[in-house]
Amino acid sequence: SEDHVRSSAEAKRKLMATRYTEGEPSVPIREIA
Repeated sequence: SEDHVRSSAEAKRKLMATRYTEGEPSVPIREIA
């Protein structure tokens, strides 16, 4: 369903954001969001 896809995408986005802030501070979060 759409809700599942949306929540999954948000979870991935948060995971990516966490990874980038921890490993590559030079990469802006806005590009992921």
